[in-house]
Amino acid sequence: MRMSANVVCGLVLGCAAMGFAAKAMAQSSDLDKMFLMRASESNLAEIQQSELAVNKSSNPKLRAFAQKMISDHEMLEDNLKIFFEQDSVTPAATLNADHQAEYAKLKGLKGTDFDNEYVRSMDMDHHMALAAFDTVIQNTEDSELKRVAVSGRKVVEEHTKMLDKMSAKIGQPIGSL
Repeated sequence: MRMSANVVCGLVLGCAAMGFAAKAMAQSSDLDKMFLMRASESNLAEIQQSELAVNKSSNPKLRAFAQKMISDHEMLEDNLKIFFEQDSVTPAATLNADHQAEYAKLKGLKGTDFDNEYVRSMDMDHHMALAAFDTVIQNTEDSELKRVAVSGRKVVEEHTKMLDKMSAKIGQPIGSL
């Protein structure tokens, strides 16, 4: 997951370093494509990890949360489809190496260990996603992508707030999640 964090941090810093107005068309296009690829990778990972949680967690609240993650991230991915086509970006079909490693880790865990790792992983991913949404919202020249990103950011921010609350309860009795 550290590689994911490094990639997203690099994305955010790289975008911030761009001379936004002067070379807006070429850089915005590259920024938009990078955002679309990362958003698709993140959506796929969150859907697949949440499918594991629906099946593995013994906590009904966490299973309900995971089902919400699946529904919301499928919707987010659907909202980006037009941009994938317009910008010739192929949506993620498989997990990247970092997300694959986290998925494998989750798959091997049970009970409270699974629940805690799922919440920790999702919380970290959602914080990174917020940063990516903020970057594209601030810098894209595509007004329609900006509109969709603003809407998507609200969903990711809602998830992040829920995950922050759950993360604060890790280590407490399972029912408190």
